[in-house]
Amino acid sequence: MGLETLALVAGIGGSVLSGAGAIQKGQAAKQAADYNAAVDAQRAAEERDRAQADTQDYIRKGSNTVEAGRALRGVTGVTNEGSPLLVDEATVREVALGAARTLHGGELRASRLEDDAKLQKMKGEHAVTASYLDAGSSLLTSAGKFGKGGYSSGATY
Repeated sequence: MGLETLALVAGIGGSVLSGAGAIQKGQAAKQAADYNAAVDAQRAAEERDRAQADTQDYIRKGSNTVEAGRALRGVTGVTNEGSPLLVDEATVREVALGAARTLHGGELRASRLEDDAKLQKMKGEHAVTASYLDAGSSLLTSAGKFGKGGYSSGATY
């Protein structure tokens, strides 16, 4: 086998390995992105669960506050009419508003995490596409060098 043939085989082999490496790199990036997306999706579900639990706790504490006020008034002989009723109604409205805010905040955080998961998936898909383009570019560059005589020993034919 002559030097020209060895140079040609080495050049082609190198470009094939470079292309394969680019594809492997893209696949690894996609696997990492898919993992990150799964983590973000799991965190979104946990955030929703946490917001639901926090909302229930908030409502329970608010209800306990209203009930404790009613019990205290009952012991002191104050009726639940007039001003005490207005206070209870205002407290209940504040509890409902706080609960809604707690739930909404959890939903916003979960939505952001879901958006992050979608972005991670897109990054993975783009990494795979880029890896194929890099591999193709490597092969075309080598073909161009071969076409210009880039792998010959300098001998003219």
